[in-house]
Amino acid sequence: MIIDTLNINEVRRQIQKIKKEVPKEEIIVISKDDDYNRKILEMKDVDVLLLSFHNRKDKLKQRDSGLNEVFAKLAKENNIRIGLDINELKKLNKKDK
Repeated sequence: MIIDTLNINEVRRQIQKIKKEVPKEEIIVISKDDDYNRKILEMKDVDVLLLSFHNRKDKLKQRDSGLNEVFAKLAKENNIRIGLDINELKKLNKKDK
């Protein structure tokens, strides 16, 4: 089940509902901003965080993919996989790639 909402409480409600109805269902959450992603990675019931590059802005001196060492460590601790949306990458214009 794919969850795509900005409200973290709504994500929690949807996860509880899914786990109650279909306990083995894989839960995928589409990433938003860094604070949102961190809260998602701190949850134990999420299976995959799908990184979205749609609204990402690069910092002055570096690229911002939305993934850093803190997020990677949280994902490993909570057994959450990080996913990349290849179709979204293909749709980016040449400059943004």
